[in-house]
Amino acid sequence: MRITILGPSGSGKSTFARQLAAITELPVYHLDKLFWGPNWKMTPTPQWHEIVANLAREERWIIDGNYRATLNLRVPFSTHLILLDYPRRIFMSRLTKRYILKPFRPDLHPECVEHLRELPEHLIHVWNWPRRARPDIIYWVSQLRSDQTFIHLTSPRQARQLLRQFRTKE
Repeated sequence: MRITILGPSGSGKSTFARQLAAITELPVYHLDKLFWGPNWKMTPTPQWHEIVANLAREERWIIDGNYRATLNLRVPFSTHLILLDYPRRIFMSRLTKRYILKPFRPDLHPECVEHLRELPEHLIHVWNWPRRARPDIIYWVSQLRSDQTFIHLTSPRQARQLLRQFRTKE
């Protein structure tokens, strides 16, 4: 299995990926952790694309993160594309809580800390996610082959149900 998990910041992609990895025993790769180096230093584009392309060619994985410029490298290899597409009130409140309660995230480089002063800008960015990012994802969904599965989750309850389904398959 090769599972791509997409959704706005605060939707719970990384948490869902870790939970799914615990059930499936698939290795999980958090794109934020791979892209952001110490003190928020970005990986140069050519190197970044090479990293993602190499991951996508691995036999088994869960990859969480949007990074829409790399969807063309991941989606063709994915067996499952899971979209956490929750109402804004959910991901906006989760993002706010994350900044307040968890400035050190396990899915980021240890030297990357989310500071409360950055929250307003991040909230604006995330507020626009449905208009800005969803169309790209819908495009890639339209390109999926018949042997690929798209799972569109619109609530955390559906995400929990999906995890239970994976658990019963094991």
